[in-house]
Amino acid sequence: MGPNKKALKHKLSHDTEREFGGTLGAVCIPIFLPLTILFLTCVSQSPKASVFQWPPRLPSTDQLWDPLAPMVLLGWIGLHALLYLMPLGKVSEGLVLRDGTRLKYPINGINGLGYTVDQNLLKVICMPK
Repeated sequence: MGPNKKALKHKLSHDTEREFGGTLGAVCIPIFLPLTILFLTCVSQSPKASVFQWPPRLPSTDQLWDPLAPMVLLGWIGLHALLYLMPLGKVSEGLVLRDGTRLKYPINGINGLGYTVDQNLLKVICMPK
């Protein structure tokens, strides 16, 4: 008797690759990316603009924090969540999963891109000078 091909097909593999350096990389990216941006912002505002100047002078909170920024960010995320849920474009099936099913994905990114470009062009054209 040979091994069951279906059982071998659905056998869990433990040799999966991890992206971004695995768990450590996934933890470090959200921490060090904003710190790097803050460092480069501080250095660029110094008189010499030298990366080797340590410690850089921190800018004031007025320069770093704009109360409108979180609202714009939440509005942008909300807009794209709504565009994702809209029934525009076709629905494609993904790869076959271990249990034999396929997930369905809406392919409507180009519609979302077109909508946001149109909205931004309308803002630029209709904005009073």
